[in-house]
Amino acid sequence: MSNKIIIILVGMPARGKSYTSNNLSRYLNWCGINSKVFNCGDYRRKIIGGFQDANFFDFNNQENFNKKEEISKICFNDLINWIDDTGEIAIFDATNSIKERRSFLKYNCGKYSDNLLFVELITNNKDIILNNLNLKIKSQDYVNSRDKKFATDDFKKRIAFYNNIYQTIEDNENLRYIKLINFNEKIFINNVFGINESLVMSYLMNLKLNNFPIYLTRHGQSENNLNMIIGGDPNITNLGDKYAKELHRHMCNEISDDFVIFTSCLNRTIQTAKYFKQDKIHSRLLNEIHGGICENMSYKDIEQIYPKICKERKEDKLRFRYPQGESYIDLIERLKYFVLELNKYNKPILIIAHNAIIKVLLGYFIGIKHDKIPYSEIELNTLIRLTPNSHNYAITYNKLIN
Repeated sequence: MSNKIIIILVGMPARGKSYTSNNLSRYLNWCGINSKVFNCGDYRRKIIGGFQDANFFDFNNQENFNKKEEISKICFNDLINWIDDTGEIAIFDATNSIKERRSFLKYNCGKYSDNLLFVELITNNKDIILNNLNLKIKSQDYVNSRDKKFATDDFKKRIAFYNNIYQTIEDNENLRYIKLINFNEKIFINNVFGINESLVMSYLMNLKLNNFPIYLTRHGQSENNLNMIIGGDPNITNLGDKYAKELHRHMCNEISDDFVIFTSCLNRTIQTAKYFKQDKIHSRLLNEIHGGICENMSYKDIEQIYPKICKERKEDKLRFRYPQGESYIDLIERLKYFVLELNKYNKPILIIAHNAIIKVLLGYFIGIKHDKIPYSEIELNTLIRLTPNSHNYAITYNKLIN
Protein backbone atom coordinates (compact mmCIF):
# COMPACT_ATOMS: atom_id res chain seq x y z
CA MET A 1 0.00 0.00 0.00
CA SER A 2 2.92 2.39 0.63
CA ASN A 3 3.41 3.02 -3.11
CA LYS A 4 -0.27 3.73 -3.72
CA ILE A 5 -1.25 7.38 -4.10
CA ILE A 6 -4.56 9.21 -4.34
CA ILE A 7 -4.02 12.51 -6.15
CA ILE A 8 -6.77 15.05 -5.49
CA LEU A 9 -7.01 17.97 -7.90
CA VAL A 10 -8.02 21.38 -6.55
CA GLY A 11 -8.81 24.44 -8.60
CA MET A 12 -11.28 26.80 -10.20
CA PRO A 13 -12.93 25.76 -13.47
CA ALA A 14 -10.83 26.36 -16.64
CA ARG A 15 -7.52 26.09 -14.76
CA GLY A 16 -6.39 22.89 -16.50
CA LYS A 17 -7.41 20.20 -13.99
CA SER A 18 -8.73 17.74 -16.58
CA TYR A 19 -5.86 18.52 -18.95
CA THR A 20 -3.38 17.89 -16.12
CA SER A 21 -5.18 14.77 -14.84
CA ASN A 22 -5.44 13.06 -18.19
CA ASN A 23 -1.90 13.88 -19.30
CA LEU A 24 -0.45 12.77 -15.97
CA SER A 25 -2.44 9.53 -15.93
CA ARG A 26 -1.44 8.72 -19.50
CA TYR A 27 2.22 9.34 -18.63
CA LEU A 28 2.06 7.16 -15.50
CA ASN A 29 0.42 4.27 -17.37
CA TRP A 30 3.04 4.59 -20.12
CA CYS A 31 5.72 4.40 -17.41
CA GLY A 32 4.17 1.12 -16.20
CA ILE A 33 2.24 2.47 -13.18
CA ASN A 34 -1.45 1.53 -13.11
CA SER A 35 -3.26 4.88 -13.04
CA LYS A 36 -6.84 6.02 -13.60
CA VAL A 37 -8.71 9.33 -13.57
CA PHE A 38 -12.03 9.59 -11.73
CA ASN A 39 -13.75 12.69 -13.10
CA CYS A 40 -16.74 14.08 -11.19
CA GLY A 41 -18.04 15.81 -14.31
CA ASP A 42 -18.26 12.46 -16.10
CA TYR A 43 -20.19 11.03 -13.13
CA ARG A 44 -22.54 14.03 -13.10
CA ARG A 45 -23.35 13.65 -16.80
CA LYS A 46 -23.90 9.92 -16.38
CA ILE A 47 -26.02 10.09 -13.19
CA ILE A 48 -28.14 13.16 -13.90
CA GLY A 49 -28.10 13.05 -17.69
CA GLY A 50 -29.05 15.88 -20.02
CA PHE A 51 -27.48 19.33 -19.92
CA GLN A 52 -26.81 21.30 -16.75
CA ASP A 53 -26.34 24.99 -17.44
CA ALA A 54 -24.32 27.32 -15.20
CA ASN A 55 -27.18 27.77 -12.74
CA PHE A 56 -26.70 24.18 -11.60
CA PHE A 57 -23.38 25.33 -10.08
CA ASP A 58 -24.90 28.17 -8.03
CA PHE A 59 -23.78 27.37 -4.47
CA ASN A 60 -26.79 29.23 -3.07
CA ASN A 61 -29.02 26.48 -4.48
CA GLN A 62 -28.91 23.93 -1.67
CA GLU A 63 -30.68 21.21 -3.66
CA ASN A 64 -28.11 21.31 -6.48
CA PHE A 65 -25.23 21.63 -4.00
CA ASN A 66 -26.41 18.42 -2.30
CA LYS A 67 -26.62 16.66 -5.67
CA LYS A 68 -23.02 17.65 -6.49
CA GLU A 69 -21.80 16.47 -3.10
CA GLU A 70 -23.55 13.12 -3.46
CA ILE A 71 -22.07 12.62 -6.94
CA SER A 72 -18.63 13.48 -5.56
CA LYS A 73 -19.01 10.83 -2.84
CA ILE A 74 -20.07 8.17 -5.37
CA CYS A 75 -17.09 9.01 -7.58
CA PHE A 76 -14.64 8.98 -4.66
CA ASN A 77 -16.03 5.70 -3.36
CA ASP A 78 -15.44 4.10 -6.77
CA LEU A 79 -11.90 5.47 -6.66
CA ILE A 80 -11.27 3.85 -3.27
CA ASN A 81 -12.64 0.50 -4.49
CA TRP A 82 -10.39 0.66 -7.55
CA ILE A 83 -7.21 1.47 -5.62
CA ASP A 84 -8.12 -1.26 -3.08
CA ASP A 85 -8.01 -3.68 -6.00
CA THR A 86 -5.23 -3.30 -8.60
CA GLY A 87 -4.84 0.48 -8.76
CA GLU A 88 -1.59 2.24 -7.93
CA ILE A 89 -2.21 5.94 -8.56
CA ALA A 90 -5.81 7.22 -8.64
CA ILE A 91 -6.57 10.79 -9.70
CA PHE A 92 -9.70 12.52 -8.36
CA ASP A 93 -10.57 15.22 -10.91
CA ALA A 94 -12.96 17.77 -9.40
CA THR A 95 -12.81 21.36 -8.19
CA ASN A 96 -12.60 20.36 -4.47
CA SER A 97 -12.78 24.09 -4.00
CA ILE A 98 -13.68 24.45 -0.31
CA LYS A 99 -11.97 23.29 2.87
CA GLU A 100 -15.03 21.31 3.97
CA ARG A 101 -14.85 19.10 0.84
CA ARG A 102 -11.10 18.50 1.26
CA SER A 103 -11.58 17.66 4.96
CA PHE A 104 -14.28 15.15 4.05
CA LEU A 105 -11.98 13.44 1.54
CA LYS A 106 -9.12 13.33 4.03
CA TYR A 107 -11.18 11.71 6.78
CA ASN A 108 -13.15 9.33 4.57
CA CYS A 109 -10.37 7.61 2.65
CA GLY A 110 -9.81 4.90 5.27
CA LYS A 111 -6.30 3.46 5.32
CA TYR A 112 -5.13 5.85 2.59
CA SER A 113 -5.10 8.99 4.75
CA ASP A 114 -1.29 9.15 4.54
CA ASN A 115 -1.38 8.49 0.80
CA LEU A 116 -3.31 11.59 -0.26
CA LEU A 117 -1.55 14.16 -2.41
CA PHE A 118 -3.42 17.37 -3.24
CA VAL A 119 -2.47 19.20 -6.44
CA GLU A 120 -3.83 22.74 -6.65
CA LEU A 121 -3.79 24.63 -9.94
CA ILE A 122 -3.83 28.41 -9.49
CA THR A 123 -3.96 30.54 -12.61
CA ASN A 124 -4.07 34.31 -12.99
CA ASN A 125 -2.62 34.31 -16.51
CA LYS A 126 -5.43 35.39 -18.86
CA ASP A 127 -3.92 33.56 -21.85
CA ILE A 128 -3.84 30.24 -19.95
CA ILE A 129 -7.42 30.74 -18.74
CA LEU A 130 -8.55 31.54 -22.30
CA ASN A 131 -6.79 28.46 -23.67
CA ASN A 132 -8.40 26.29 -21.00
CA LEU A 133 -11.77 27.89 -21.70
CA ASN A 134 -11.43 27.05 -25.40
CA LEU A 135 -10.78 23.43 -24.43
CA LYS A 136 -13.72 23.39 -22.02
CA ILE A 137 -16.30 24.57 -24.56
CA LYS A 138 -15.35 21.54 -26.67
CA SER A 139 -15.98 19.20 -23.72
CA GLN A 140 -18.90 16.80 -23.23
CA ASP A 141 -20.89 19.50 -21.39
CA TYR A 142 -21.16 21.52 -24.59
CA VAL A 143 -20.92 18.87 -27.30
CA ASN A 144 -24.51 19.64 -28.36
CA SER A 145 -24.27 23.34 -27.58
CA ARG A 146 -26.19 25.87 -29.63
CA ASP A 147 -23.06 27.81 -30.52
CA LYS A 148 -19.64 28.83 -29.25
CA LYS A 149 -20.87 32.11 -27.74
CA PHE A 150 -23.53 30.36 -25.66
CA ALA A 151 -20.99 27.80 -24.40
CA THR A 152 -18.44 30.51 -23.56
CA ASP A 153 -20.94 32.74 -21.73
CA ASP A 154 -22.41 29.79 -19.82
CA PHE A 155 -19.02 28.55 -18.67
CA LYS A 156 -17.92 32.04 -17.62
CA LYS A 157 -21.03 32.23 -15.47
CA ARG A 158 -20.10 28.86 -13.91
CA ILE A 159 -16.63 30.24 -13.12
CA ALA A 160 -18.21 33.26 -11.40
CA PHE A 161 -20.19 30.99 -9.05
CA TYR A 162 -17.02 29.16 -8.02
CA ASN A 163 -15.12 32.43 -7.64
CA ASN A 164 -17.53 33.45 -4.87
CA ILE A 165 -16.75 30.45 -2.67
CA TYR A 166 -13.24 29.27 -3.64
CA GLN A 167 -10.77 28.60 -0.82
CA THR A 168 -7.13 27.95 -1.61
CA ILE A 169 -5.24 25.24 0.31
CA GLU A 170 -3.68 26.52 3.54
CA ASP A 171 -1.06 24.91 5.74
CA ASN A 172 -3.46 24.62 8.70
CA GLU A 173 -5.38 21.98 6.69
CA ASN A 174 -2.41 19.64 7.31
CA LEU A 175 -2.34 18.30 3.77
CA ARG A 176 0.45 17.04 1.57
CA TYR A 177 0.23 19.28 -1.45
CA ILE A 178 1.76 20.68 -4.60
CA LYS A 179 0.65 24.14 -5.74
CA LEU A 180 1.25 25.04 -9.36
CA ILE A 181 0.99 28.74 -10.22
CA ASN A 182 0.27 29.30 -13.93
CA PHE A 183 1.19 25.65 -14.53
CA ASN A 184 4.92 25.73 -13.66
CA GLU A 185 5.71 29.42 -13.41
CA LYS A 186 5.95 29.00 -9.64
CA ILE A 187 5.68 25.79 -7.59
CA PHE A 188 5.10 25.21 -3.87
CA ILE A 189 5.64 21.75 -2.38
CA ASN A 190 4.61 20.77 1.13
CA ASN A 191 5.59 17.48 2.80
CA VAL A 192 5.85 15.51 -0.44
CA PHE A 193 8.34 12.64 -0.74
CA GLY A 194 8.53 9.15 -2.21
CA ILE A 195 9.54 7.46 -5.47
CA ASN A 196 6.20 7.70 -7.27
CA GLU A 197 5.60 11.16 -5.82
CA SER A 198 8.93 12.25 -7.34
CA LEU A 199 7.85 10.95 -10.74
CA VAL A 200 4.57 12.86 -10.43
CA MET A 201 6.40 16.03 -9.42
CA SER A 202 8.88 15.73 -12.31
CA TYR A 203 6.03 15.50 -14.79
CA LEU A 204 4.00 18.35 -13.30
CA MET A 205 7.05 20.61 -13.08
CA ASN A 206 7.52 20.29 -16.83
CA LEU A 207 3.89 20.29 -17.98
CA LYS A 208 2.57 23.26 -19.95
CA LEU A 209 -0.70 23.82 -21.73
CA ASN A 210 0.07 23.23 -25.42
CA ASN A 211 -2.73 23.83 -27.91
CA PHE A 212 -0.43 23.21 -30.86
CA PRO A 213 -0.12 19.99 -32.86
CA ILE A 214 2.76 17.54 -32.58
CA TYR A 215 3.97 15.88 -35.78
CA LEU A 216 5.74 12.52 -35.87
CA THR A 217 7.43 10.89 -38.83
CA ARG A 218 9.97 8.26 -39.64
CA HIS A 219 13.02 9.36 -41.61
CA GLY A 220 12.95 9.05 -45.38
CA GLN A 221 13.79 5.66 -46.85
CA SER A 222 17.36 4.62 -45.96
CA GLU A 223 19.81 2.30 -47.68
CA ASN A 224 19.23 -0.21 -44.90
CA ASN A 225 15.45 -0.04 -45.39
CA LEU A 226 16.03 -0.90 -49.00
CA ASN A 227 18.22 -3.89 -48.10
CA MET A 228 16.12 -5.07 -45.10
CA ILE A 229 18.98 -4.44 -42.66
CA ILE A 230 18.29 -3.42 -39.08
CA GLY A 231 19.92 -0.51 -37.29
CA GLY A 232 23.18 1.00 -38.39
CA ASP A 233 23.74 4.57 -39.51
CA PRO A 234 23.04 4.58 -43.26
CA ASN A 235 22.24 7.50 -45.55
CA ILE A 236 18.83 8.07 -47.11
CA THR A 237 18.12 6.98 -50.68
CA ASN A 238 16.87 9.12 -53.58
CA LEU A 239 13.33 8.23 -52.50
CA GLY A 240 14.22 9.26 -48.96
CA ASP A 241 15.44 12.61 -50.27
CA LYS A 242 12.19 13.04 -52.20
CA TYR A 243 10.28 12.51 -48.95
CA ALA A 244 12.53 15.05 -47.17
CA LYS A 245 11.60 17.68 -49.77
CA GLU A 246 7.89 16.86 -49.59
CA LEU A 247 7.94 16.90 -45.78
CA HIS A 248 9.50 20.36 -45.86
CA ARG A 249 6.94 21.64 -48.39
CA HIS A 250 4.01 20.19 -46.45
CA MET A 251 5.08 21.54 -43.06
CA CYS A 252 5.80 25.03 -44.42
CA ASN A 253 2.35 25.13 -46.04
CA GLU A 254 0.50 23.83 -42.99
CA ILE A 255 2.07 25.85 -40.16
CA SER A 256 4.21 28.94 -39.73
CA ASP A 257 7.99 28.94 -39.44
CA ASP A 258 7.79 29.01 -35.65
CA PHE A 259 8.03 25.34 -34.72
CA VAL A 260 10.53 23.05 -33.01
CA ILE A 261 12.29 20.26 -34.92
CA PHE A 262 13.74 17.21 -33.18
CA THR A 263 15.78 14.49 -34.86
CA SER A 264 17.88 11.63 -33.59
CA CYS A 265 21.66 11.80 -33.91
CA LEU A 266 21.68 9.34 -36.81
CA ASN A 267 22.31 10.32 -40.43
CA ARG A 268 18.95 9.26 -41.82
CA THR A 269 16.91 11.58 -39.58
CA ILE A 270 19.34 14.48 -39.90
CA GLN A 271 19.28 14.17 -43.69
CA THR A 272 15.47 14.04 -43.70
CA ALA A 273 15.45 17.40 -41.90
CA LYS A 274 18.09 19.06 -44.09
CA TYR A 275 15.69 21.27 -46.08
CA PHE A 276 14.34 23.01 -43.01
CA LYS A 277 16.01 26.33 -42.19
CA GLN A 278 14.99 26.21 -38.53
CA ASP A 279 17.46 25.11 -35.89
CA LYS A 280 17.23 21.39 -35.15
CA ILE A 281 17.64 19.66 -31.83
CA HIS A 282 19.52 16.37 -32.28
CA SER A 283 18.77 14.04 -29.39
CA ARG A 284 20.37 10.65 -28.69
CA LEU A 285 17.21 9.78 -26.81
CA LEU A 286 15.54 9.49 -30.24
CA ASN A 287 18.11 7.05 -31.68
CA GLU A 288 16.57 3.82 -32.98
CA ILE A 289 16.36 0.74 -30.76
CA HIS A 290 19.83 -0.80 -30.66
CA GLY A 291 20.04 -4.26 -32.22
CA GLY A 292 23.10 -5.33 -30.20
CA ILE A 293 24.87 -8.23 -31.89
CA CYS A 294 22.25 -8.09 -34.69
CA GLU A 295 22.97 -4.47 -35.59
CA ASN A 296 23.68 -4.02 -39.34
CA MET A 297 22.44 -7.54 -40.12
CA SER A 298 19.63 -8.40 -42.53
CA TYR A 299 16.51 -10.07 -41.19
CA LYS A 300 17.28 -13.10 -43.36
CA ASP A 301 20.80 -13.47 -41.90
CA ILE A 302 19.50 -13.10 -38.34
CA GLU A 303 17.02 -15.93 -38.94
CA GLN A 304 19.79 -18.19 -40.24
CA ILE A 305 22.53 -17.31 -37.74
CA TYR A 306 20.45 -16.60 -34.60
CA PRO A 307 17.23 -18.64 -34.85
CA LYS A 308 16.87 -18.56 -31.04
CA ILE A 309 16.85 -14.75 -31.08
CA CYS A 310 14.07 -14.74 -33.69
CA LYS A 311 12.03 -17.22 -31.65
CA GLU A 312 12.41 -15.31 -28.37
CA ARG A 313 11.59 -12.01 -30.05
CA LYS A 314 8.36 -13.40 -31.52
CA GLU A 315 7.33 -14.79 -28.14
CA ASP A 316 7.61 -11.43 -26.31
CA LYS A 317 8.39 -8.53 -28.60
CA LEU A 318 7.82 -5.98 -25.83
CA ARG A 319 10.39 -7.32 -23.34
CA PHE A 320 12.79 -9.05 -25.71
CA ARG A 321 16.20 -7.43 -25.53
CA TYR A 322 18.70 -7.97 -28.30
CA PRO A 323 21.93 -9.40 -26.78
CA GLN A 324 24.05 -6.31 -26.00
CA GLY A 325 21.15 -4.22 -27.29
CA GLU A 326 17.78 -2.87 -26.21
CA SER A 327 14.13 -3.83 -25.74
CA TYR A 328 10.94 -1.79 -26.12
CA ILE A 329 10.81 -1.53 -22.32
CA ASP A 330 14.28 0.02 -22.44
CA LEU A 331 13.01 2.56 -24.97
CA ILE A 332 10.14 3.59 -22.70
CA GLU A 333 12.64 4.17 -19.89
CA ARG A 334 14.88 6.17 -22.24
CA LEU A 335 12.06 8.28 -23.70
CA LYS A 336 10.65 9.26 -20.29
CA TYR A 337 13.15 12.09 -20.27
CA PHE A 338 12.38 13.14 -23.84
CA VAL A 339 8.65 13.45 -23.01
CA LEU A 340 9.50 15.73 -20.08
CA GLU A 341 11.56 17.85 -22.50
CA LEU A 342 8.64 18.07 -24.94
CA ASN A 343 6.28 19.36 -22.27
CA LYS A 344 8.10 22.66 -21.90
CA TYR A 345 7.27 23.85 -25.44
CA ASN A 346 4.18 25.84 -26.35
CA LYS A 347 4.47 25.73 -30.12
CA PRO A 348 4.15 23.12 -32.88
CA ILE A 349 6.72 20.31 -32.74
CA LEU A 350 8.05 18.09 -35.52
CA ILE A 351 9.81 14.87 -34.48
CA ILE A 352 11.76 12.98 -37.14
CA ALA A 353 12.78 9.62 -35.70
CA HIS A 354 12.65 5.86 -36.26
CA ASN A 355 10.17 3.00 -36.41
CA ALA A 356 10.43 1.73 -32.81
CA ILE A 357 10.81 5.24 -31.39
CA ILE A 358 7.61 6.47 -33.08
CA LYS A 359 5.76 3.38 -31.82
CA VAL A 360 6.79 4.09 -28.23
CA LEU A 361 5.97 7.81 -28.47
CA LEU A 362 2.53 7.02 -29.90
CA GLY A 363 2.09 4.69 -26.92
CA TYR A 364 2.42 7.77 -24.71
CA PHE A 365 0.41 10.25 -26.77
CA ILE A 366 -2.63 8.10 -27.51
CA GLY A 367 -2.46 5.65 -24.61
CA ILE A 368 -1.55 2.40 -26.37
CA LYS A 369 -1.14 -0.49 -23.93
CA HIS A 370 2.43 -1.71 -23.51
CA ASP A 371 1.92 -5.12 -25.09
CA LYS A 372 0.38 -3.49 -28.19
CA ILE A 373 3.13 -0.90 -28.75
CA PRO A 374 5.55 -3.15 -30.72
CA TYR A 375 2.78 -4.06 -33.17
CA SER A 376 1.75 -0.55 -34.21
CA GLU A 377 2.04 0.08 -37.95
CA ILE A 378 4.32 3.03 -38.71
CA GLU A 379 4.78 3.37 -42.45
CA LEU A 380 7.54 5.25 -44.24
CA ASN A 381 6.65 8.49 -46.08
CA THR A 382 3.81 9.18 -43.64
CA LEU A 383 3.33 12.21 -41.42
CA ILE A 384 1.35 11.67 -38.21
CA ARG A 385 -0.42 14.68 -36.72
CA LEU A 386 -1.48 14.73 -33.05
CA THR A 387 -3.93 17.49 -32.10
CA PRO A 388 -4.44 18.02 -28.35
CA ASN A 389 -7.76 18.37 -26.53
CA SER A 390 -8.64 18.34 -22.83
CA HIS A 391 -8.51 14.52 -22.63
CA ASN A 392 -6.04 13.22 -25.22
CA TYR A 393 -4.87 13.69 -28.81
CA ALA A 394 -6.78 13.30 -32.06
CA ILE A 395 -4.59 11.47 -34.59
CA THR A 396 -4.45 11.78 -38.38
CA TYR A 397 -2.14 10.05 -40.88
CA ASN A 398 -1.01 11.78 -44.08
CA LYS A 399 0.82 9.77 -46.75
CA LEU A 400 3.01 12.42 -48.37
CA ILE A 401 4.48 10.29 -51.19
CA ASN A 402 3.68 6.81 -52.51
